[in-house]
This record gives sequence, structure tokens and C-alpha cells, in this order.
Amino acid sequence: MVKKRIIIVFVVLSVMLCACSEQGSSSKSSAEVSAPEAASVRTGLDAYRYNNQIAGRQLNYAEGNYAYYYVPLTGNMIYYMDKQSGDYGPLCSRPDCLHDTNECMAYVGQLFINSLCYWEGKLYWVSVSDYMDKPSVALWSVNEDGSGRKILVDLTEQLYTNEYRVFFCAIDRGKLFLISDTQSLKNESPVDKLSVLVLDLNSKKMETIFQEEYLTTVFASYSIQQDAFFFLIPYVDDQNRPVNELYCWNMKTGELTCLMKDTESGKPFREFWMDQAGTCYFSSWNSDTGNGEQRSRVYCMRNGKAEAIPSLDIFGYEGYSLSDGIAVVLASQMDGNIIALKRICIKKFNGETIYEGEISIPEIITESSVAYGGNLIYGNEHEMIFEVRARKAGESVLRQYLVYYQAGEEGLKPILFMEHMPVG
Repeated sequence: MVKKRIIIVFVVLSVMLCACSEQGSSSKSSAEVSAPEAASVRTGLDAYRYNNQIAGRQLNYAEGNYAYYYVPLTGNMIYYMDKQSGDYGPLCSRPDCLHDTNECMAYVGQLFINSLCYWEGKLYWVSVSDYMDKPSVALWSVNEDGSGRKILVDLTEQLYTNEYRVFFCAIDRGKLFLISDTQSLKNESPVDKLSVLVLDLNSKKMETIFQEEYLTTVFASYSIQQDAFFFLIPYVDDQNRPVNELYCWNMKTGELTCLMKDTESGKPFREFWMDQAGTCYFSSWNSDTGNGEQRSRVYCMRNGKAEAIPSLDIFGYEGYSLSDGIAVVLASQMDGNIIALKRICIKKFNGETIYEGEISIPEIITESSVAYGGNLIYGNEHEMIFEVRARKAGESVLRQYLVYYQAGEEGLKPILFMEHMPVG
């Protein structure tokens, strides 16, 4: 099973913002999200409005019509950035609020991993919270401007009575999808029980669409395309073989189909990405080639099998992250006792290299600090959005930055950055 990388964690999500009113931002005392001019609306993410996948399980980002939304890694508030004005701050509709208690309308408590979602004009999240004597585990919603905040479903009894440990959430077409992984003992041996649950927001009825026990720790990821919910389960079987299973659940018919059971790749897949035509791609991280070299690979599913794409094989990088028609891989090296970002390689799925070379980090980030890790939030062959983490001299905490890159003949040009509150 692939272990979670500490060096760098990739994620393909909608987009992110970085904000905190305590750092001299242009935060407002109440959320005022205005409609941007038509020319400023980027539509490239429309097909991926709800594809909060894969490896960045600890991250919560979402993009709405007028703003970007973000909950910091160790934070408990939703922050927004207005696309038109650039204003950012807590998503609170109370003009006199100081945003420092759980009565602030931006307060969300402890979010379930990857559960901040945007769908049809509203933000949704599932959290464990202590909010004015409301249910401790619940599905919430709020309008884009921070108004109309309410609890949709109290999930406390349904989840905890059955001892579910949810680590993925998603909202789409009136349904809440949850992936749960619980550990237990069976015949004195540890087992993982993976469950995929679906809650209908109208009937409030929850059903289990998949449940299986595994002898090894399971890492599952998902994608939503049109009326289908896809989820990938990589694991190691009782013969110590890496296995990758891809399932599809039809939202209209309720039918569950196993699309692929891969036992030949010899590596648990880290990510998968699906285009609008239904072609599915997978990536692995740092596979041992047998001669001491480390290789990252991309696979394509054809006729129910995962076939490697040799033109995307690359050595010396941590691992591919898959996005809108591109595969992105980063490399790092030791800088003192800190892992520092150094190189990036971006390729199309046909093997064409868009860019390979140094990563340009804005000076205000690298000045008196080391940029040690980055998450790909979204990317295509023209633009990319990264979260970069850096540790400043004399500080024990990490700061997070949003860096927007434009790909061109001169390489990757950083267009903007934002900094938010320290993490950790």
C-alpha cells in the first residue's frame, strides 16, 4: 500500500483561496460576494465542479460562481475570496462579528476530510462542531454570500451508532456520498472495513452501496461524472499482490459495476482522473524498477485493464498528479534539513512535454523561508494553481500560499499569490 507522502502531497480539486483577516488582508466584517464581470469568469472548471479528489484528503477547497472558498488545514472557519474584487476573509454575514467564537457564521468546527463542496449555488460541508447546542455531527449548507446557513441532516446517530469513520464526502445531484474506513479485529487479525454510503437529501434516507473487508489498510478515492459515482480502491491481497479495483455506481438505476480489477501493474494506484468521454487514467508514485531507479507512471484503462503509457514514464520525481488533460510531477531535494521544491514536469496524456524545469516561487515566499511542499489544486496546459507551504526563519509553523501560474513559451510565470494563517 502506498504510504502517505510527507514530502509533498498532490491534490486535484476545484481551486483554493488563502486568507486571514489577522494578516492585513482586505477582509470585510461581513461576507459580500459580488458577481464578477462575464470576461473574468473562468469556465474551464465547469466539468469538474465536484471532483474533490484524490490525494489531498486533508484539504477543503471549493469554487463557486463568484468566489473561492477554503477551510485551513487546522482551522475551523470558512474563508472566501471574491473573484471580482479580490476581497477575502471569513464567510460571515454578521457585520458586527469579530469571528473569534463558535457563534461566528463562518464557524464550521472540525470538517470531515475533503467535505467542503459547492453545488448549485450553495456550499455544503459535514463537520463535528459545537455550535449553539446544535447536533454535533451534521450536514450543513450556506448560500454563497454567507447567508441562509442551516443544518440539513443530523448525522450523529446514523454515523456513530454504526461506528463509521468517514474520510471522504461529496455532494452532487441531491445526494451526499460518504466513504468510511473502520479498523477492527477478526479472528485476532486486524481488518479494514471500507463502506461507501449514499444519503438522499430529500428523503434523508441512507443506504450502503458498497462494503468490503480488507486485510491491509485501504486508501479509496472518488470522482463524479454526470450521473455516475466512481471510486478506486487500491489494496494488497492475501498473496501480497497490489490490486486496484475501480467501481461505478449509477445514480439513476442504483446499479454498482466493477469496471476494473487490476493485478498486473504491481503498484497500488495513487490517483485517478476521468475525462468527459469516460477515459480513465491512473498514476503511481516512485515504483522500484529493479535496478535502483525510481519511476513514476501513468496508466490508461482500456478494455477493463490498466495499461502503462510509456511516454509518461519519468524518473527522479515524487509522483504524478492528474488534472484536466495533463499529468504534473514535482521533484524536491534537501536544503539543510528541509525538503525544498526544485523542479516540475508537466505533460499531456499523449506524452508531449508542456514544461520541465525549475519552479518559480515568488520572492516574498522564499525570502527568509524555504518552500518545502506544494499541492496542485487545478491545472490544464495553459494555467495551474498550486498551494505552496513554507517555513519562515524563526517560526515553527508552516504558512500556506496560493500561487497561480500561466504556462507559456517562457515557462511557468507566477501571476499572483496569497498567504493565509500559519498551520500546525
